[in-house]
Amino acid sequence: MLRSGMLARRVAVHPTSQGRSATARPKSPVSASRVQPCFSSVFFLQRAVGNHATKRLLNQRIQRAPAGAKSFSCPDFAGDTKLEACLNDRDRLRPRDDGPSVEKVQRGLMQDGIDIGPKGADGKFGAGTAQGVMDFKAKHHLGFEQFPDVGPGTMQKLDEVCGKGLPPPSSCTFIVRYGNERQGSICNPPGCLCGPNSCGGGIQFDFLDVKALGSGCPSLALQPVTETVTLDSGCMKVPDPITGSFTLDSKGKVPPGASDTYRLCFPKSKLDIGLMLAVGECTQTATQKVFVGGLLADTRTITFRVTFRGDLSEPDFLSCPASVTRK
Repeated sequence: MLRSGMLARRVAVHPTSQGRSATARPKSPVSASRVQPCFSSVFFLQRAVGNHATKRLLNQRIQRAPAGAKSFSCPDFAGDTKLEACLNDRDRLRPRDDGPSVEKVQRGLMQDGIDIGPKGADGKFGAGTAQGVMDFKAKHHLGFEQFPDVGPGTMQKLDEVCGKGLPPPSSCTFIVRYGNERQGSICNPPGCLCGPNSCGGGIQFDFLDVKALGSGCPSLALQPVTETVTLDSGCMKVPDPITGSFTLDSKGKVPPGASDTYRLCFPKSKLDIGLMLAVGECTQTATQKVFVGGLLADTRTITFRVTFRGDLSEPDFLSCPASVTRK
């Protein structure tokens, strides 16, 4: 509006090439009383610094105050230029980014109950944070759930989740050490093998040590160690396994015999054997979370890879053991 009006005034006071005066009429119904002060300021700048410099100044003014820019209500996000750019669809946070903006997003995800991995809010946009962003999008039906980038929809929802502020960064890091991993017939009771009429297998390992690093950590003495395990339905929908627990001793040490056994077993009778032989294998994944005194201490992924092959010595002529990895 300013540029078209300015050109109209300049044409009105200069003669045309035929020596006649041209009269330009404003195209927009803006009153002269509103336009005149604007023209006076612009003409003063034109006389003082020239047309090109005036144009640059006007462009800079527009860029500094974009019309309709969104802002945060969360005090932890407000003033963060990177996150404000994400909110207004001018930038993205992506895997491999790092810094305070990433750490704020991580704390927002954790406040919403999203698991971002055992390192927590470390300010590094790694695989755990990427999965957490996708889980957050899926939880709130934000769309683009297959992409781990943080854009306007994600930041708007995180702003809502934040409310009056984010929880402070955790000042405690747990280290849970395991060992003596075993599978097949060498497992101790209850064992890692499934019955002859079932497919699958299991894994067993011992808890060796639990450490807590940081000024915000609780004393480990007599703390309960509990866990949860959730299974996807990659091979077949089965109930999540029943998990156990133990208590650290008065010195915070793991008691003797503390171990875990996880098995995935499902009946052959529920399978389409011809289809399974054609497919050859299936994969099912379990997510294990370990808590010390109610605080998340470790997260691991257990993967069961079940292979199918014909075997005349097996019931239903089907052999379907599982190899199991945990990381």
